[in-house]
Amino acid sequence: MRIIHNRNSTFSDTAVADIFIHDFMVKLDGDAVKCYLLLLSVAENGSRVMTADDMAARLGISRKKVDEHLQQLEDEGLLSISQHDIRLLDIKAKELERRFRPKETAPPSDIIEREKEHEKREQITNDINMTFFQGTMTYTWYELIDYWFDHHSFEPAVMYSLFQEAANANALRTTAYIRRIAEDWSQAGIKTYDQLNVYYERFLEKKQLQSLVAKNLRRRLSEPDNILIASWMDEYGYSVPIVEVALSKLTGASSPSVKYLDSILSEWHAAGLQTVEEIEEYEKEYRQKRASKKDAKKASSGDFTMSEASKAEVEEISQELAQRIPRPRLKKSDDASGKEG
Repeated sequence: MRIIHNRNSTFSDTAVADIFIHDFMVKLDGDAVKCYLLLLSVAENGSRVMTADDMAARLGISRKKVDEHLQQLEDEGLLSISQHDIRLLDIKAKELERRFRPKETAPPSDIIEREKEHEKREQITNDINMTFFQGTMTYTWYELIDYWFDHHSFEPAVMYSLFQEAANANALRTTAYIRRIAEDWSQAGIKTYDQLNVYYERFLEKKQLQSLVAKNLRRRLSEPDNILIASWMDEYGYSVPIVEVALSKLTGASSPSVKYLDSILSEWHAAGLQTVEEIEEYEKEYRQKRASKKDAKKASSGDFTMSEASKAEVEEISQELAQRIPRPRLKKSDDASGKEG
């Protein structure tokens, strides 16, 4: 005996998976979403024939656009297109297959420890879901959280901070921003919350350093400039006080730049200088050597410019000679002619 549900398709419902709404819809064009919903509705009410021309007429778009949107849906793994039919794929089943984890055997002590760790992960994952997604976090985010726990060994507190960082930047609509931050933290060796705090302290110091340089150069810095400035701290171990000494050398420079500053700091680093005192002594010796070379160059070129002491001595000798040499006496004829005048 067949049980038949007699219903009017006009008042029926079409189920749309949440995973489509949260994971796929944001990546699709608006008309591609319309195409998918229309196909779902048709499939919900039994297998029916619907051509691309039928879809174009129903949706009010061109046949070319329908073909483009169907291709986009296929590329996203929502359906498969053959010569004779369009098959809607079970995206929930695909997600479950991808998230499947085979069970592993392990000693009881390891299992207990793993269960404790799993409880912590579950709790922080639930906190992330409720705080940042209002309880509607999709499978993609769950999968990413599992991946970051397993591959980056983030502590639960670090995981929560990762989502807080993305939320502060208003960047939780897609996964691109948070993926990049997670990779940056992993490359920086961050696993624990204490390591994250140290990382942020260094981050703020770099921002302070970049702001200081931009203020002194009186211009906006480019991304390569900021990377170069960060290298002074990461590679040379130089902080704000040392960079301030380098900035003081820009006075009178014709075209001061970040690269010019880098040449100064690279020279100090190559000389093994790590403190302000060492740098000041190094610069003092450099000025003395430069002055000595300048004096030697003047002497070799015949420039006998006298010092003030030498000038005073010459003046004294000149006056003494003037007193010793008698003044010439006038002849009588000259004296007489002078009187007549």
